[in-house]
Amino acid sequence: MARNLPSRIIGFSIRHARIVVIATFAVTVAFGYFALQVRINPDFTSLLPENAKINTLLKAYGGGKAPADLLVFAATAGSGGGKGGGIFAPENLAAFSEALEAIGALPGVTSSLTPFNLVSFGRGEGGRLAIQLMSPGGKAPSPEAAADFRARITGTRYARNLVVSQDGTMLIAFFQTERMGSFRGFMAGVDAISKAARARGLTPYVTGTIPLSVRTEFHLSRDAARLLALAALIILLAYVAGFRSLRTVVLPLLSTLMGTLWTVGFMGIAGFSLSLISIVAPPLILIFGNEYNIYTTSEYLRVAGVEGTAPGWIDRASRNVAKPIAMAFLTTVAGFLSLCVTPISQTREFAVTASVGSIACAFLALFFLPALFSLMRPPVVRIHAPRGAFNRLMRAVARFAYRYPAVVFGFLAAAIALFALTLRLLTFNTDPASYFPQNDPVLSDMYSIYRKAGGYEQVSVSFDAPGKKAGYFADPRVLAQVESVENRLREIPDISYALSLPDLLRDINAAAGGKDELPANRAIITMFSSLLAGAGAGGPSGSLLGNLVSRDFTRITLTFRILNSSTGHYMDENRFRELVASMKKILDENPIGAQPVIWGDLLRNLSFADSLRRDLLVSIAISVLSILALTIFVFRSPLFGVYPLVPLVTALLLNFAMMALTRIPLDMTTIMVSNIAIGVGVDSAIYLAIQYRRSLALTPADPETALQETLTVMGQPTLLSSLSIVIGLLVFATAAFRPVVYFGILVLFTLLATTLGTLVTLPALLAVDTRARLKRARKTGAAP
Repeated sequence: MARNLPSRIIGFSIRHARIVVIATFAVTVAFGYFALQVRINPDFTSLLPENAKINTLLKAYGGGKAPADLLVFAATAGSGGGKGGGIFAPENLAAFSEALEAIGALPGVTSSLTPFNLVSFGRGEGGRLAIQLMSPGGKAPSPEAAADFRARITGTRYARNLVVSQDGTMLIAFFQTERMGSFRGFMAGVDAISKAARARGLTPYVTGTIPLSVRTEFHLSRDAARLLALAALIILLAYVAGFRSLRTVVLPLLSTLMGTLWTVGFMGIAGFSLSLISIVAPPLILIFGNEYNIYTTSEYLRVAGVEGTAPGWIDRASRNVAKPIAMAFLTTVAGFLSLCVTPISQTREFAVTASVGSIACAFLALFFLPALFSLMRPPVVRIHAPRGAFNRLMRAVARFAYRYPAVVFGFLAAAIALFALTLRLLTFNTDPASYFPQNDPVLSDMYSIYRKAGGYEQVSVSFDAPGKKAGYFADPRVLAQVESVENRLREIPDISYALSLPDLLRDINAAAGGKDELPANRAIITMFSSLLAGAGAGGPSGSLLGNLVSRDFTRITLTFRILNSSTGHYMDENRFRELVASMKKILDENPIGAQPVIWGDLLRNLSFADSLRRDLLVSIAISVLSILALTIFVFRSPLFGVYPLVPLVTALLLNFAMMALTRIPLDMTTIMVSNIAIGVGVDSAIYLAIQYRRSLALTPADPETALQETLTVMGQPTLLSSLSIVIGLLVFATAAFRPVVYFGILVLFTLLATTLGTLVTLPALLAVDTRARLKRARKTGAAP
């Protein structure tokens, strides 16, 4: 009889085992070289889709500038520092200024905004209006001028909660840098400067996107090695517990490790990096890939013990698992590749990487592992009658599923009801700060700055003149309306700071004429605005002042800084949605005749969350339908093709219910749980369904016996592979980032539920189906 392609390749591998083993090791060395080229990508902003609608607004209203890499450096007076003057003591101002100068001199710094170089308004020589820096030269004032500097900066409204805290105990500076491949060297310099500032009596605080990036790189690098090492150790222990012989422990583990190395090597060849998403790929492949080796090794021992070791026995054992393993990795790949619908490039990279890793592990289990076994002496395996405690348990489970399917189906109904009741409690989270270990020093410093001066995340509101009418916002009446809307927006508790043209015009007017009011003359408004534009263009305050109003006065922008006023921390997605809704309501209730637009980098997170919701539904649908089409094709029966999916779907419903009840949010990592569980969790169900058909062919009129025989054959490898995966997934609990921890817990729970469903729910379905077929056969007189 003609043999199919997998059987021919298996036969070739066994006949030319030495060549296959040598060639495989050579390929592994090549992949190992490329694995060393893989780098860490700690950039959170690269997670956001490039084609998000908000990007259009950012280009239109923000000048099309890419999100800046930001360093925030703040300081308070240390214990006993600056007697009587706090942070404004001359020696403390000098120490803070020197620290800022040192940071500004670091390679890559492009701009800075500090308490010393912020623009101020006052009277110059001859009593004329002067727009100048807070401190001459943008450096610390002389000891004699320290008191005047303090009065000037604390008395400037737009400086409070920007570069000086409301209570006057903290000074804050902001630095922007050019893009760097890694900020580790830059932050090493900042850390040295912070240490020197602390030695001079200051208490420094360092945060921003740059420190977050460096800490992310640190945690990802540590987790990458730790997760792999722990996963390998757990798999080794699972092999020892399950097989208890040197060859059946070492060789499958070697095959799995090589498959993982091939996966990382592929990442290097493809130019992929290890990100917060793809960091789970190598340990995941190591954990999941061992399943193929478990089934190959189990069948190797079964054939040796039951059928004997006559010539060709390894070939028979390998061909017995070829079809199940082929179906398993096809379903796994379908689950992974369904994630490619997402616009998030790092998720697509993970999907492709995990698919390649699954194929590599399956290939090695089918062709490399049998070649290794063929080079060994045949194992001495005692033939055990199916009378052990485990086999008795499996037969009892089979009898229960066969005789009481109504109980099993009642559990399915309960799972569906629980999912329906808890669905509304599911939440999404796209805030990178919430992913971090909450005791990380970068977050601790950020919270300290928040408590003193509010948040530094920004959201803006721009108004476009009707018909793009030139000079529209130079009209005093229109400016008064804009100021009224701004004052209403300021009343929102989560807005900690605001900056606008009306605010600064009031300050300039007060400095020029002593009146704290908006200028009532269009010409004065135009003149003062020109002075502001000139001051912004010529100094470090340019990024702050340059976007308040367009040159032709057709667009005006209000800039706000925000934080969660209830917690004093960053604003999560739900809270930010509430803030945006409140802002929209105020804007709708207070029309000024110009079209308002809310924009800012933070809105990209909302766009990201919307994308996650859409991608979750689409990718799950694609994954389920792809696997359903495959199972229907293989089993040649639509109904029989559905059966292996029932335990999985039940587990997914329970997974979402658990997430809702435990408040685990859907984020960029946990959203992949469903697709991974679909691709991997269905494997054992497919194996069991195939084995049931084989057993039923031997006893076609006795499905209960066939079911018992199926579970005695499939119970051990199903539980062993599932438990090794489940225990292996526990390594993710040691990860630094919350989404990775949640990811491991959720996949663990889902696969555990799927395994139980495979051993109980699926047999009940198969039993009901077979009894129905036998009943129809008896009525028609056909053979069973």
